[in-house]
Amino acid sequence: MAENLFVIQVISTGQDGYPKDGVAEVGIASVDLDSGEIRSVYQNRIRHEPGSLDGSKTEYLEKNSCIKSSDLAGADPADLVVKEVKEILKGGTVTSFDVANVFYRYMIPEPWDLTFEVSVMPSVSSRLPYSLRCREPFEENKTILKAYFSLYGDDATLCSEGSATALDLALMTARIIYGLRRQGKY
Repeated sequence: MAENLFVIQVISTGQDGYPKDGVAEVGIASVDLDSGEIRSVYQNRIRHEPGSLDGSKTEYLEKNSCIKSSDLAGADPADLVVKEVKEILKGGTVTSFDVANVFYRYMIPEPWDLTFEVSVMPSVSSRLPYSLRCREPFEENKTILKAYFSLYGDDATLCSEGSATALDLALMTARIIYGLRRQGKY
């Protein structure tokens, strides 16, 4: 197993995945599986022009994140964010809370296409009790918060129980990984 593991989380524009929905924000953290050091590595939003997101996508973003569609108008273009993410992750070992949601719906299809670029570890959620796993892709962000607060309680210092950024979600997932690692479960 790799000593240093990247954790990538995304906030999407909807619950259906590529090609209907895309990434609005991406966050990357890293966790050293031996020392437990957790670092913020990357966070960026992706430009979506005003009017390019219909009412259902705008509603989804606002309900499931701290992002308003107007926040995305001045963000970096997708090709720049994709390039930066690929440079960070290339050759690395990567996971997410729910690999099927993050990778199969967003990181494997174009424009990301991380196929053959990274080694993907199992979903973090697969090592948690069933009650702390997401049943539907649109539940992932809230399920990460639930798992994090369930595991760390009063020591859950990264974020309030409200909406979180993609980086907040990646950092919480990294902390969950290290907690599982100490228990011999990851």
